[in-house]
Amino acid sequence: MAKRFTDIEPLAVRTAEAMRMAGHGKTKLFALLKSGEYESYLDGRIRLVTTASIRARIARSKRSTADVCATAARKSRRRLNSFSSTRRTAFDR
Repeated sequence: MAKRFTDIEPLAVRTAEAMRMAGHGKTKLFALLKSGEYESYLDGRIRLVTTASIRARIARSKRSTADVCATAARKSRRRLNSFSSTRRTAFDR
């Protein structure tokens, strides 16, 4: 019996599929291509975007978001600690 290769991820996809995979529109896709965030090449007249570059950008975005969240949480804890130590209540007067 012949195996089906439908579960194999493509190495490159057309721009419409790249937009769907990454979740943004045509303008954003071509801006990312121009900036070098995504790797692409022409196969005849068809522009193909590598799936590895799409996944790499998503991974970078997730890491930077996690870093921003961790930094914000640290700043928030510092603010709360400094606020609670300087705050006076009615019982302190």
